[in-house]
Amino acid sequence: MAWIKIVRILNEFSEDVEVEIKFCWGKRATKYNTDEAIVFLKKLKEALENNDLSKLASAFNVTASPTEDYFDILSQYVALLNFLWNWNTLRKAKWVIK
Repeated sequence: MAWIKIVRILNEFSEDVEVEIKFCWGKRATKYNTDEAIVFLKKLKEALENNDLSKLASAFNVTASPTEDYFDILSQYVALLNFLWNWNTLRKAKWVIK
């Protein structure tokens, strides 16, 4: 079962909220089918609801990364690619909010 979990809120803006998410696209979470990223929550939800990949790219804004470390930037790109690769599964994902 695919799921998207909000780990923590990073920043609140007037139009959106920057959050850290963890997501899974398999039947159960393993290190091979989960990833995490920093995204803009409203844009991510709109992308999923409207099947809009341009909003997805905006949601995974690499500049949202809290540091200028190349590893962080690369991990954002990898997370975006994992999300795109599993787009049809993650569109139906269950949202987990704690």
